[in-house]
Amino acid sequence: MGFMLDIHLPEVGKDKPVNVVGWLVPTRQYVGWDVPVLQLLIDGQPFKLVCNMPVVIRQTHLAPGDKVGTGDRLATVEAEGDEIPYGRANARIEAVS
Repeated sequence: MGFMLDIHLPEVGKDKPVNVVGWLVPTRQYVGWDVPVLQLLIDGQPFKLVCNMPVVIRQTHLAPGDKVGTGDRLATVEAEGDEIPYGRANARIEAVS
């Protein structure tokens, strides 16, 4: 059994509106390295949230249409201790190409 931890919204810039479009993976699904898990609109532009470690999504805390801000809890995940990026962000935001 791995460690349970929360994924929070990384810094997106001051006063930029962030809306949840939808989850890209269901709960209880394993997600490998660099797999997008959440689709977002930031200031009207599409972005994706990518975990910086392999995880199992245990619980999502947002639904499509929700508004979020930097630091808000997005999901609770399970990860192996040796895969957790201690001292670094556990997720990042990337532009949709």
